[in-house]
Amino acid sequence: MLEPSAPPGAAAPDIARVTFRRIQRHMSPGIALSGKFAGQGAVEASASGCEVLLSDGRSVLDFGSYAVTLLGHRNPAVVAAVRSQLDAMPTSTRSLASPVSALAAERVSDYLGGGLNRVYFGINGADAVEAAV
Repeated sequence: MLEPSAPPGAAAPDIARVTFRRIQRHMSPGIALSGKFAGQGAVEASASGCEVLLSDGRSVLDFGSYAVTLLGHRNPAVVAAVRSQLDAMPTSTRSLASPVSALAAERVSDYLGGGLNRVYFGINGADAVEAAV
């Protein structure tokens, strides 16, 4: 896992400073500025449930997450399912048949009441937009 790093022995504010410098240089100065405003100079350090711990020790509620974190950061049921799948097969070849993908497609179809009996798992959100168009 890629971890943000600061010089050895650096304090938490140094992690924020290093992070914002990296965002400004390698992503966007605007994203760095809005992140500084949003976190009042702090960056995300860890999260559990609906709380995010910031680099300055403050804890904030997360109302803006998406995808699986809508169930809470590190939701125990999600973590257990991910660990189980990682132990079996971390990723699919995408060219051979996968029992996990087949079961997921069946469950999506069943959830939709049979009105949609075929499922396509794309690579990203752009696939969904292209399919809708």
